[in-house]
Amino acid sequence: KNFVATNNLNDDFQKRLFQMYLTVHEEGYIKPATLGIHRSDYMLHQGESAKDTSSPTPATTASVTSSSDPFQPPPCLVNAGMPEQARSDASTAHLARCPFRQIEINTISASFGGLAAHFPAFHRYMLGWMCDKRDSDLQRVLPDNDVMAGYADGIARAWKAYGEEKAIVIMHVHQGETNVFDQNPLENALMRNHGIRLVRATFDDLIQHGRLDEATRRFYMWDNTEVAVVYMRTCYVPELISTDQEWGMRLQLERARCVVCPTLPYQLAGAKKVQQLLASPATLARFVPDEQKASRLRSVFAQMWSLDQGKEGDDAAALALADPSKYVMKPQREGGGNNLYNEEIRDRLLELANSSERGDYTLMERVHPPTFTNYLLDYRKPAADIRPAATVSELGVYGVFVRSEPADVASATLLNVTAGFLLRTKSIEVNEGGVLVGAACLDSPLLVPP
Repeated sequence: KNFVATNNLNDDFQKRLFQMYLTVHEEGYIKPATLGIHRSDYMLHQGESAKDTSSPTPATTASVTSSSDPFQPPPCLVNAGMPEQARSDASTAHLARCPFRQIEINTISASFGGLAAHFPAFHRYMLGWMCDKRDSDLQRVLPDNDVMAGYADGIARAWKAYGEEKAIVIMHVHQGETNVFDQNPLENALMRNHGIRLVRATFDDLIQHGRLDEATRRFYMWDNTEVAVVYMRTCYVPELISTDQEWGMRLQLERARCVVCPTLPYQLAGAKKVQQLLASPATLARFVPDEQKASRLRSVFAQMWSLDQGKEGDDAAALALADPSKYVMKPQREGGGNNLYNEEIRDRLLELANSSERGDYTLMERVHPPTFTNYLLDYRKPAADIRPAATVSELGVYGVFVRSEPADVASATLLNVTAGFLLRTKSIEVNEGGVLVGAACLDSPLLVPP
């Protein structure tokens, strides 16, 4: 609370979220549970000295590699289903020496879990055709990835904690949503696995048809249909919550008894500034007192620096100005397309040299992942233009957390599980990794023996 209050002073969006949180905190939260659905993103890091994009490693994802015959499977794929055989793929030993580095954690609208579930079967079909293997032979190296089952389990636990059998779940989406086919599988999983109804609603729907009962702080839609859970797939950037009416509705949902995923403090916890603070050993020790566990967590943290005005921020800015290629400069924004790289960093730091606005950014070491030859399929390009390219990949791990409130006993945790994964692959010529912005493709990791 104190950290957020002092580190987003110039960011109107974050400031307004925080002020709204203080309002509800003072009145008192009455939600029966906290629900978190998030994704932590990682890249392999081979270090600055090992960075070499001139000679990509043959693909170890479930995609075709470059060769004179594009349908000739590389050795690592042929042997993937036979771990007892000694493989000659030299890239595996190199990858084993590359530690993971956390890029960020998303606590609101962690997307692509619905679409990611389809890709293992798709790639098993491709490899089965290429390598003359049955689908069952490839299950071990390309396992199923039912992310939506995990999402649905978490929402069902929160719905049960609410305690009203006829209550529904609202998926809060923005007007003109284009990612509907990633979202619909959750609606299906909730009904199929738990018999719970999910209804999509925009801000216009909520404002026109929703109401908060001030006496009970229960939230109702349409013909007095009670709402147990609101799962947010919007409100993560200023453009998606702009009018006073929309902000007023967001406040109503936060004040209401229904479980909101995420609550305002949960959303704020995903800010880059908070990630920066948690990377500090002293801060991490407050939440993870077990030094062995804390050490394992720190081993995946990328180095991060504050850019606040003062000596610490000035020193960090000097590092980035000396060689901006070693760093990424991140604002407090979600959704992709916001980070600064290379000369953009230098220009922005010089522009904000004497401004407190510099503190709205976080400086992070730039991760240098190993590169692989792969094919990136883009519907905007003719098939004849699809060529092998040097690529890098980013692994996302989904998590679902449910806690009963008030959380003053050990049994308060109702669910805390890994729900699946997401692999995104992009060209090494692209800095950002967003799929919706056209920078990356959905992919599958191929599991190989060490």
